[in-house]
Formats: sequence, structure tokens, C-alpha cells
Amino acid sequence: MIRRRDILRGLEPHGFFGRHAHHPKIFVEVEPDLNLIEAAFDHFCSRCLKQADEPVEKYMIPIEHTLNHDDHLMKIIYMIDLTGLSLLPVVKDSEVIGVVRTVEVLSEIAKMLDIE
Repeated sequence: MIRRRDILRGLEPHGFFGRHAHHPKIFVEVEPDLNLIEAAFDHFCSRCLKQADEPVEKYMIPIEHTLNHDDHLMKIIYMIDLTGLSLLPVVKDSEVIGVVRTVEVLSEIAKMLDIE
């Protein structure tokens, strides 16, 4: 599975922005120097182009939690809360057929409450 934040992480020059300790492949969290980041924008752009050639598989995360295609909204809410993920793959007959994102869950809740 790959998320937008994983793609952004893949484009960043390694060590440029610091890291987030909750990511499974990160060992040390380093705080970025925001002044240095701004001053090095041109360097960042050239490094992004180089990083874009890396295989996307390098930044993918394993699918550890899934939803079934017929799961109830309450189970979906529970699983999003339990996993802390903003999207979960949806499976039917052992095949991933899509994803459910928190934005869709909130939209469904808004429809139920008639507050759109």
C-alpha cells in the first residue's frame, strides 16, 4: 500500500526534513531546521528529480489491516480508530478492490445526520 505521504517521503532528499518516529522504517526522529530548508529549495528540487527515479516499492508499506467489502460503517470507524490509518484497503474474495478513506467515512456520517 502507498499513501500520498509515502510518495512525498520518497521524494524528499534523505535526512532533509527529519523523520517521524512512528514510521516503521525510522529509527531516530530528527527535528528539521526550517531556515535551512527554505534556503536550500533549489537543492531540494534537484534532489526530488533524482529521488523520483527510485522504485515506488521502496516506500510502500505492508497491508496489515483490511476491511471486507460488506463491513458495516461502525466496523470501519472502529478499524480506522484502532489502526490510526487514514485509509484502509477493502477486500472482496481475497482481492483488494479499493480503499476507504476517512473523508468518505465522514461524508457518510454527515449524510446519516443530514448535515451536508
